Formats: sequence, structure tokens, C-alpha cells
Amino acid sequence: MKAIDLPKAVASNSHFPRLLKLLNSRHLDQYFDDCIFSADMVSKPKSSPELYLFVEEKMGVLPSECLVIEDIPTGARAAHEAGMKVLGFIGTAQSQKISDQSFFEAGVYIIFNDMLQLPELIQLENRCY
Repeated sequence: MKAIDLPKAVASNSHFPRLLKLLNSRHLDQYFDDCIFSADMVSKPKSSPELYLFVEEKMGVLPSECLVIEDIPTGARAAHEAGMKVLGFIGTAQSQKISDQSFFEAGVYIIFNDMLQLPELIQLENRCY
């Protein structure tokens, strides 16, 4: 995370207290400042794009300026429908059970399985757009 010098946010379908507890337990909360968003903050959670649109509005960016990392096709589809670019992360036990094709059908254009790859993928993304 330190290697990525860009604004970052979390957009999760988890309830906010559970999400904070998870981020704190993994010492990840420090990387997101006040940019932690949960389904509790919108009327429709993912699979609706509403949460992603809420995040981009709060962060003051356009959907086309956002790069979303998703570990399930439902969330990937929501981000894609919000007009955001989406990478599929298959490095979790849950996501490893899902076919690559499901991610591609949801709008993902790159799939990766190791978060250490992310800084390089972001640099590649920046060169392509």
C-alpha cells in the first residue's frame, strides 16, 4: 500500500463496525484515512453501483478516474456499471473458487492473484490512459 501514492478508499458491503474491525486487525485502516465506506451508507448495496458512485462523489473524482480492485464478480459488475475500471483480485479463498470467466463477464479486464503485483498494474494502467 505504501508503494501506491494515490488516494485510496474501501467500499465494502460489510457493515461499518465489522469493516473497521477487520481493517484495524490487519493494520490496513492507516492507508485509507477517512475514506472507508460501507453498504450502511447507501440505500442499495452492491450489486447496485450506488456505493461506488457514493464513494467517487465523496472523494471528488469522476468514475472514469477510479480503478477498483474487486474480489467477487458482483462487486466488479457494480463498479463497471458505475463507469469505473475494474481489476479482479483472486488471491482470497473466496475468490479462488470463482471462474476467471465470471470476472471477465462482470467487466474486469485484468485478473491478478498477488497484491504485490498491484503497484505495477497501476503503473501500467496509468500508461494506458
